[in-house]
Amino acid sequence: MKLYHYALVLALALAPVCASAQDFDTRHYIYIEANAQVTAKADIATVNVSISEKAETSQAAIDASIDKATRLLQAIDKIGVPTAGIETNRFEFEKVYIIAKDKDGNPVTYFPDPNRDQLDGFRATNNMSIEVRDVTQLGAVLSTIAGLGAEVSSLTFTAAREDEYTLKAKQKAAESALHKARLYADTLGTSLGDILAVKEGTGYDTDTMEYPSYGEGEAADLMLEPRREPPVPISFPTLTFGASMAVKWAVEGARQ
Repeated sequence: MKLYHYALVLALALAPVCASAQDFDTRHYIYIEANAQVTAKADIATVNVSISEKAETSQAAIDASIDKATRLLQAIDKIGVPTAGIETNRFEFEKVYIIAKDKDGNPVTYFPDPNRDQLDGFRATNNMSIEVRDVTQLGAVLSTIAGLGAEVSSLTFTAAREDEYTLKAKQKAAESALHKARLYADTLGTSLGDILAVKEGTGYDTDTMEYPSYGEGEAADLMLEPRREPPVPISFPTLTFGASMAVKWAVEGARQ
């Protein structure tokens, strides 16, 4: 696991808060926003597979879908992927129609109508997920799926210790917020008092510790986590686990 640098957004307020209808604390305060990141190598890949078969009869479509799914499971087992990580998420069954066309040869609609369109058979679709924890097996799994004519609907990466990494990022954000608050308080000749509020996330109104409302056409400036996109060629990527927080301290001995 590698720890990367983290960014900080700081806000300092040493003036009394104006009273309003909201009953929030009116003491002098220091408000700190801190972000932290921890990176770690992904060690779990989840391959979502769709097996779809069309046939003239409903039973034939179901049998064909089950047969292909069985052959896929057998092939995956030979690769060495544990069967405990393979699940059927959804099974779908539907009638297939040839949609009527207008005089120009275009479909009259994109939705079938049993009273208008010609029945063209039945389709059975088996949606499965395959969990791969060995990087050396991922390529073979994808090749097997393609070889059987199945479709990979998505490929996602996670880490088995994701909760631990996320907790570590939160700890780093909290340590950063405290360090900066002490630095600014000491520099300005004050000392930290009680913690008035702690919240996960950033972008709060410093007085109310609530997200500000935005008018039409305006948007909040939010920090988005990077998407976990698989690189090419396929391998287990490095993931980023981020955390952000906002802390508000009362300050004692603030200069007027």
